[in-house]
Amino acid sequence: MGSGPDFIYDGVITLNSSDPFQFTRPVNSGNYDAQRSTEHEIDEVLGLGSHLNGGGRDLEPQDLFSWSSSGTRNLTSSGTRYFSIDSGTTDIIDFNQDPSGDFGDWLSPPCPQPEPYVQNAFACAGQSSDVSASSPEGISLDVIGYTLATPSLVNISTRASVQTGQGVTIAGFIITGTDSKGVVVRGLGPTLGQPPFNVTGVLADPFLSLRDSGGNVIWNNNNWKDSQQTPIQNLGSACAGSPCQPPNDLESAILQILPPGSYTAILS
Repeated sequence: MGSGPDFIYDGVITLNSSDPFQFTRPVNSGNYDAQRSTEHEIDEVLGLGSHLNGGGRDLEPQDLFSWSSSGTRNLTSSGTRYFSIDSGTTDIIDFNQDPSGDFGDWLSPPCPQPEPYVQNAFACAGQSSDVSASSPEGISLDVIGYTLATPSLVNISTRASVQTGQGVTIAGFIITGTDSKGVVVRGLGPTLGQPPFNVTGVLADPFLSLRDSGGNVIWNNNNWKDSQQTPIQNLGSACAGSPCQPPNDLESAILQILPPGSYTAILS
């Protein structure tokens, strides 16, 4: 990580290739969560950390919230330090004081950790976590100057040649975080043959299947009005400013509330 006149970026993040990182969830018992580790390093690029690791006397933003008791700061590696935003009255979480870890990280309980926070000084295999608005990391980023962005609907699309058998089109996506999210998956065909797309050889009657990471069918749809017409129409123009319902009655659409995990949409 680095900044200054000779840098064109705020930070460079790398993961140790010798460690058993896993990039999918749920994480196996012997692997470390790559997403959690990446979030940890991004937090440090954004400013979470302590001057105690740098050896300098200039305080870092998080040092302004380091206390040992109400009204008493502790900016040393001795004794107890904890993160507080009300002058030490409330102990949100203890800082790490183990010199083998970062002093700006949280004190880590033994594995498995009851609260495996992203900024815990030491991670446990098989455990995952994310930064949230109410987590200690989210509160820290808030008080050092960052503003929580308003969630917005993201529209992702792809165009591919759809065949039969092994030639079906498969699109994958991942729901991250800890909360379930509303998702609309559509399979268009006739619409793509009309202006402004003017695609030839379009799928005349798309069939859409939404499946979980185990391949189990969550929902199938042939024509979007078959089973979910009303809830899809009630979304209005919530799909990135456009109507969520397909323009053609023969096209497919599935509306689901999905928990965090990996999913595939199969179009045939």
